[in-house]
Amino acid sequence: MNNHENDIEIIVDEDNNEVDDVSNRIYEIDVRCQEIEVMLENYDFELSEKGNELFTEEEYENLLAEYKQLKKEKRELLKTKRVKTIWDEIPLWMAVYMIAQLIFSFYFVQALLSMHLANFLTRLFSVTSGVVYDIFSFILPTLSLIASLVILLLLKNKKLKKFFFFFCFVQLAETLITVGLMLWIILK
Repeated sequence: MNNHENDIEIIVDEDNNEVDDVSNRIYEIDVRCQEIEVMLENYDFELSEKGNELFTEEEYENLLAEYKQLKKEKRELLKTKRVKTIWDEIPLWMAVYMIAQLIFSFYFVQALLSMHLANFLTRLFSVTSGVVYDIFSFILPTLSLIASLVILLLLKNKKLKKFFFFFCFVQLAETLITVGLMLWIILK
């Protein structure tokens, strides 16, 4: 049992060492960047105020290139240091779609839009039957669910698919509540 605990401690220590190495490298990069910034500021000051060039043009360009490279390396190290969550992996379009669908699935929004669509379609097809109007009222909630189902089926990434499945379940519950309330009002 004690041997197993030692193994766990070694693994944790190795992970901590990697994090410490990354933190130390980031610190070293910051220090070097500050040194370069000071050197470049002194160069600019000397050049503009006194007309003296502290470096040759080639040295100046090398310092700028080193500065850019260090900044790039720091960004990469910060990316590797940060723990990724599910929110880092969700594409922006999916987040916007989910928020829009959740708002759209609320009873008042979906019922209102469904009734407006039903009015539009009955006028478009010159239909006066109340049954057709009622059928047209359920087109929008059905299309909303079908759109989410198609997106769910087209997703390849398993993590995104699981997350989107949960969203579809919530949307389905909201839509079923809305459709149930609409049916209750229609049949009343």
